Parts: sequence; C-alpha cells; structure tokens
Amino acid sequence: LLARASSRRRELAVRVALGAGRRRIVRQLLTESLLLSAIGGLLGLLVARWTIAFLLGLLSSQGASAVGAHLDARVLIFAAGVTTLAAFLYGLVPALRAAGDESQSALRGSSVTSRSDRRAWRLRRGLVVFQVAVSLCLLVGAGLLLRSLVNLRGQDFGFSPGPVLIVEIDPQGGGIDRALLPQLHRDLVTRIEAVRGVRNASLSLYGLLSGNQRVVGATVDGHVAPNGQDTTIQELRVTPGYFETIGAHVVSGRSFDDRDRAGAPRVAIVTDSFARHFLDGRPAVGHRFGLDGPASSRSIEIVGTVRDIKPTDLWGDAPRLVFFPADQVDDYLNSIEIRADGDPARLIPDVRRVMAEVAPALPVLSMTPLAEQVDRSLREERALSQLTAIFGVVALMLAAIGLYGVLAYGVTQRTNEIGVRRALGAPAWHVLWMVFRQALGWVGAGVAIGLVATAALGRLMGSLLFGLDPIDPMTMLASGGILAGVSLIAAYWPARRATRIDPLAALRHE
Repeated sequence: LLARASSRRRELAVRVALGAGRRRIVRQLLTESLLLSAIGGLLGLLVARWTIAFLLGLLSSQGASAVGAHLDARVLIFAAGVTTLAAFLYGLVPALRAAGDESQSALRGSSVTSRSDRRAWRLRRGLVVFQVAVSLCLLVGAGLLLRSLVNLRGQDFGFSPGPVLIVEIDPQGGGIDRALLPQLHRDLVTRIEAVRGVRNASLSLYGLLSGNQRVVGATVDGHVAPNGQDTTIQELRVTPGYFETIGAHVVSGRSFDDRDRAGAPRVAIVTDSFARHFLDGRPAVGHRFGLDGPASSRSIEIVGTVRDIKPTDLWGDAPRLVFFPADQVDDYLNSIEIRADGDPARLIPDVRRVMAEVAPALPVLSMTPLAEQVDRSLREERALSQLTAIFGVVALMLAAIGLYGVLAYGVTQRTNEIGVRRALGAPAWHVLWMVFRQALGWVGAGVAIGLVATAALGRLMGSLLFGLDPIDPMTMLASGGILAGVSLIAAYWPARRATRIDPLAALRHE
C-alpha cells in the first residue's frame, strides 16, 4: 500500500492542487484499504471453515472434544474487528502521506527526500527486520519440534512395533471365573498361533502403550537403599512367548516357559534399568527380591534380564520394569499380542472368529496394529509440530511479502537515482547488487535478532523436546538458510525491475 500510494503521489498532488480536500482523499484511500481488508477477512473465514476439520484431525479425540471449534458470533465479531483494524492500520499511514504536505513536492518535481520520508523509511525497514526475526523464531521452533518428533519415533522402544496386532479384552467384565484363567490363556495362545499368518502370540496384564501401569515397592537382597532413593518398580504379568512376540531381546538368563506354573518357585525377569538401579551393575540372574504385600511375594528369583522397554510412555527414561509369569499370579490379563508374518490388520477377521469359538463370552474391546498404537501415542506431538510448521511457513511468506513490498517501494522512490546511475554507465549487475545488498542487510539484521531471541526463548521449549538441545546449531542454521533463500527470491523481482529502468524515462520520472 505504501508503494502504491507512492506511485500515485503526483496524481493525488494534482487533485489537491485542483481543490480536492485532503479529507476526501484520505477517505477514498481508506475505502480502498477497507475493501481489500474485507476481501481478505472473508477469504480468511472461508479458509478457516475449510481447515477446521483438518486441524481437529491433528488432535486426539479428547483434545478435539475440548476445543470449541466452530464459527460462532464471537469468531465473526473478532474477524470483523481484525479486518477493520487492519484496514485503518495499514491504510491510514499511506493515505495521510499521500495527501500530506510532502505530496506537493511532486508538483515541483522535487527529488529531495524530506525528514519525514527518512523517518518513514527507517520505520519500514525496522518492521521488515522485525518480521524476519519473528519468522526465524517460528521456523526454528518448527524445526526443533519436527526433529524432536523424529527422535521420538526413531528411538529404541525396547520392542519392535512392526507386524504386531494388539487385542484388548475384558475377561473380568465378561464374568470369566478366575480358576479358568490359566486354561483360557493357553487355549487362546494355541488357537491363535494356529491361524495362518501368525508367528507368535501371548497375553499380558496391560497392552503396550495403553497408558496403564501397576507400581509396587521392591526390596532387593544385598541392596541397601540410601535415604530418599525411590525403590518402586513397575510390574507386568505375561505368558510365555511374550518377549518373542513383541520383539524384545532377552540379554541374559532365560525367558518364561512351562516350568513357571502355579505352585512353582516364584521367578521374574527384569530390565536393565532395574539391574542398574538396584544391583549397581552386578549380574542380575540369580538375585532375589521381594515386593510389598503378601508373604508369597517376599522371595522372588530373577531368572533373566531384557533390554529396557517403554511399555506405557515413549517420553522420559525407561521404567524399572519387572515381568512375572501369569500362571504364578492369579490375575486377569487384558491384552493379547500377536506377531504376524505380514500385515497384522489382515489377521483381524480370523482372530475375531477364533476368539468367538474359544471364549464367546469374552468381550473384545479393540484390535489395533502396534505401529498404529505408536502413532496414536505421538499424536499430540505430531499435531504441535505440524501446527508450528504451518505458522512458520505463513510467517515466512509474510516476511517475504513485506520485504518485497518495501524493496519495491524503495525502487520506486529511487527511480531517478537509478536512472542517473545507468546514464553515467553503471552496469545492470551494479544496480542489481545495490538492491540485493539492501535486502541482505535487512535480512541479516533480522536473522541476528531472531537467533538471539530464539536462544533466549529456547529454554522454554525444553519440556517439549526429546533428545534435542533447545539451542540446536543445525536447526538454527537450516532455518536461517531457508529464510535467507526465500528473502532473496522476494528481493529478486524488485532488483530485476530496477535493472530494466530506462535511463531517459527515469530522468523524466519526476
């Protein structure tokens, strides 16, 4: 709008000289600005209406239900207010400048830059630098969140989320007698493993990444807990074949088998984090520990160790996890794990049929591939990174448009100067570099300010990042490079226009 008003400066000065009131000229330019803002506001509402479903799709069902996402009267009033504010804010200054006293210099052919022109130019330059700095902050934030999401997905979960199907059941809700549970577990595993395409099957107390956990206190023989040390563990009860099914690796000792039945000595398998915490690096196999509770839980032998597993949450450190054979503990198991030879989703009809034959009264709550379960657990993080990336791209576009507008305005203001330079023999590349140098100076200043602001505000993002420092040089350099590249593209068109200015036409410009 500033560049457009500048190009009409002589026309408006003629109108003032012929008797047009400045108030009328300002009103005309404000009307044009209001029309542009109104069109932009309507387009914004249309885009909002089309993208609400997409944005809600990035959230979980709980997150989506907590957001009142519909275009009600409050949203329309807010949009109208922003539209009107934009019309006056971005239309009033060009209108006042175009109809002001400085416009009379256009009638006299004056090329002298007034003090107000210099102040306005510094203001525009400062706004461009500010836009670039804010855009860089958003780009760096988006880059950090995207890299954090990649780190979350690429970490070692302790299990293989490949062709595994998770079936959630509710035997207690189905009224299954506790005394029948061991036989039911064996029948389910045997019949499911007989299905074509099934490699292994097992049952567990809770499904992977279900969010459920059971925490108890533990006492390990030979370990004296210092004051204040956390001695709780997370327990999980499983059937034989569980580790093979989920793709976990037994590091030492053995896995559970038919020896670990009811009445046999109590045994357990622990993770590496349990061994590090309680045994200070000593071999865990053969050690005994006890749990808070019945006397039967006071002497349990460790028969094996597995790599750390994150069964409930992919954030943070792996818990001190202890596995118990299901047959030695009378308890309901709520999850079936099935490892397939191919796509686990193809097994759903056959598995559902087999379960209906083995236990018709057993409620089946869900059947979900484990890879999909992993994606669901990262849904909020993915939504946050995608939304931030969208805002970063929008800010990048705005910064490029702002840079283009100010440079175009500057080329218009310096048309006479460029003509003189060309008439005196300045080559086209010299004029091109003159505009690019100005753009590089502004972008460089904005990037420098943005990097300082990002470093200062990056600590606030620490809790949102996984495996990544908030001040990450690679992300900052990549964001700065993207911003500089887009800015140079935006600066190319005004620079190209400047090189095509005819010296004679430029000398007659004013």
